[in-house]
Amino acid sequence: MRHVEELAADLTLLDTRERLIKLIVENIEKSRHTGQNMLENLSHAEIAKLIGTVRHVVDRHIKQLKSEGLIEAGRRKIALKNMEKLQEKLDSLL
Repeated sequence: MRHVEELAADLTLLDTRERLIKLIVENIEKSRHTGQNMLENLSHAEIAKLIGTVRHVVDRHIKQLKSEGLIEAGRRKIALKNMEKLQEKLDSLL
């Protein structure tokens, strides 16, 4: 139930770029504890479903984050280049 409430709040209060950043940061934090990267092997379409948008919007935001030097992205893989800067962006949004 809590997850549904959080998703509803995110959809209402955050734009798609912000939701993508939040998903990436939360995934990295969880993967540090569990050793599993939730975003690994997910297509952009699958990521889009997780944040309530469509693939081409996720593509655009991933390209922007790459050009800003925040992430590296390849086929079905997203890796952080600058966690501090990405976390700062997320903190400023929330």
